[in-house]
Amino acid sequence: MTEEHSTILDAVQNINADLYKQLGDDTVYVLSVILEPTAGYQCCEWMGITIWHSEDDSREYIEEYDQFKGDYEPMEPYLRKQIMILLSKLQKIQL
Repeated sequence: MTEEHSTILDAVQNINADLYKQLGDDTVYVLSVILEPTAGYQCCEWMGITIWHSEDDSREYIEEYDQFKGDYEPMEPYLRKQIMILLSKLQKIQL
């Protein structure tokens, strides 16, 4: 397992643990973040919607992420932000 894959997996597990604490067993199965390693790239989905994939990494690139080199914004805050964006869109639905 690569360091990048491990970081993504940790982020997914942390978010799913928080969902479980808030929602319990019944709902968390449907609302879990899923990490799909496919042929040559990785993909994170929430409710069947892709919120990140390695082929088109849409995280913000931070020039001076640490003192020595640039890097993308951390994965876990990015995934949480994407879920919140989707939640705000879902809240606008009127049936």
